[in-house]
Amino acid sequence: MVTLLLGGLYDDLWHSNYGVDTTIITPPHLWTFSGGMIVELATVILAIYLLRQKASNQVVLKSSIMFSMWALVYHLHIAFANFLDPRVWMIEILGIELIPHFVFAGGTLLIMLPLTKSIVGERGVIALAAMMLASQLLLLVSVPELVALMMGPEHVYRPGSPNTVWAAHCLPWLLLVGVLIVNRFSSFDNPWSMIALVIIVDAAWLPNLILHIPIEAGVTNTLISVGLTIVILYYVWQL
Repeated sequence: MVTLLLGGLYDDLWHSNYGVDTTIITPPHLWTFSGGMIVELATVILAIYLLRQKASNQVVLKSSIMFSMWALVYHLHIAFANFLDPRVWMIEILGIELIPHFVFAGGTLLIMLPLTKSIVGERGVIALAAMMLASQLLLLVSVPELVALMMGPEHVYRPGSPNTVWAAHCLPWLLLVGVLIVNRFSSFDNPWSMIALVIIVDAAWLPNLILHIPIEAGVTNTLISVGLTIVILYYVWQL
């Protein structure tokens, strides 16, 4: 509640000084996200503790864990959404344009999916992926409608304004399909299958983003980014 209250006041001050946001992630948004993620993580830890105490309401506890894990994955993807913005998608190192979204979004899934499996089993991973897809479809429909309702018919989006479907496109659309394939033909305990999964389902490959990110980076830079991502994610897996 403290982060929500202060985040709202900070966001109002931010808009007063700098105008309308041109990217999703701003300092006030990060402040608010951080507070939400602390609550979500605390919920997971408390629910795990109660499960180990053989509490009677197992279904409620596991449902709390699933919704908290979904919220964590969603908030982390939103937190890294600026790396999908054509204006700030890359980091240049030694003249090489690297795509950091592969590492950050991939690392998020590579940590959260096995963690979900260790708590609620393989079905929990599939359920989490299904929840992600359902929330994407809901955001794809509901956000534009709500924005249009609040802004009114005379509102005009200026160049650089965040897209109303951005929240849905920040998430991995093919995650459920990929999870089902890994579950059928490999294992959630196989690091190479999981690393391949999180890279392949990355939102940077979406048709509406690929023109701005992998194609703009070029084949060489994209392959270098993927190669470095594989190395980094392998070490993340070892943690």
